[in-house]
Amino acid sequence: MLLKIYIFLSIIIACCSTAFPQEVNIAGTASGNDSKEIALLVYEDYITHSYRQLNAAIIDKNGHFKLKCNINQVTGAFLRIENTNYQI
Repeated sequence: MLLKIYIFLSIIIACCSTAFPQEVNIAGTASGNDSKEIALLVYEDYITHSYRQLNAAIIDKNGHFKLKCNINQVTGAFLRIENTNYQI
């Protein structure tokens, strides 16, 4: 009986945690790109390669950056610095 309750609660928690947006934090270093804009983009359509920007930040003088956003599903994303894309 205890095992059934545990399984039931696990399923409820798993469903609830995917139903609400999760905060995603991306931090890194992009050496040689000081003071440039870095943007986080996600694909909206894989066939047409249409995308939308979730967030952007300016890379500091040491090459460090931080991006935050809320995502409610698993999706393909990439970073863009000027006209260059970097898959993540």
